[in-house]
Amino acid sequence: DGFNIIRFSSTNFCINSRRRARVPQLIKRHDLLLRVTAAGTVIPFLYARIDWLILTEFLLFISLMLQQNGDLAFQTCREIFRCYSKSTVIQNLFALTATITPSVRLQKFCVRSLQKRPNSPILHHMVGNFALIGGTYRLAIIHYMKLFRLTPDEPLVSLLLAISFVHVACQKYAYSRHQRVLHALAFLKKYRNLRGECTETYYNIGRLMHFLSLHYAAAYFYHKCLETESPIIDNNDIYGLKYQAAYNLALIYKASKNEKFARHIIRTYMTL
Repeated sequence: DGFNIIRFSSTNFCINSRRRARVPQLIKRHDLLLRVTAAGTVIPFLYARIDWLILTEFLLFISLMLQQNGDLAFQTCREIFRCYSKSTVIQNLFALTATITPSVRLQKFCVRSLQKRPNSPILHHMVGNFALIGGTYRLAIIHYMKLFRLTPDEPLVSLLLAISFVHVACQKYAYSRHQRVLHALAFLKKYRNLRGECTETYYNIGRLMHFLSLHYAAAYFYHKCLETESPIIDNNDIYGLKYQAAYNLALIYKASKNEKFARHIIRTYMTL
């Protein structure tokens, strides 16, 4: 039909010296995948059905993410997001582009899309995160409060609101500073009730108390974090928070001139 079909295999085989069996080895041909999917988007008969075109653009987006090409990945995912904005998978992939895409373009697109979809949780979440990173904490609180009304049972939203109120309370020209701290503590309690008793909860609460210079409360929650077992079983302890909690706790004891107990914490929890 005038098309040259490119056929390639994702695996090749080698002989195992022990079992004499064929063991597949993955070939990471990301550049070839990018060329094939990019050529597929300009084939005329794919435009006859929207699902074929979206599938081709989705494969193109995956290849661009593997190549760490943030600009083209954002442009491709933007078109997919406009068609399938309610899909959880597409929302997660759209949020993933923020890790490799310049934030200004992505932020402007999220603000424009939020005007068309005012009840979209993912857009409120991303615009609030951009505002929090940029230092406009009051704007972040506005979007997080709208997100809190849409998803009141999400613990991350309560934690983000607590962080935003703490940052507002620590600003130089903040008014009603104590009231902002009380708001942060209220959302921290909400976060603790939703997330449950675990190392993540104790560490996050202790870190916020440490940020507010409430060292006695921070030390209490850091100790609770060290005494609680991590729910994720990991031999390398990649997802554990005990090292971070022990280090911060040692800093608190060192600042209070209790260097003996600080060395004890380091030797107990941070020595290999």
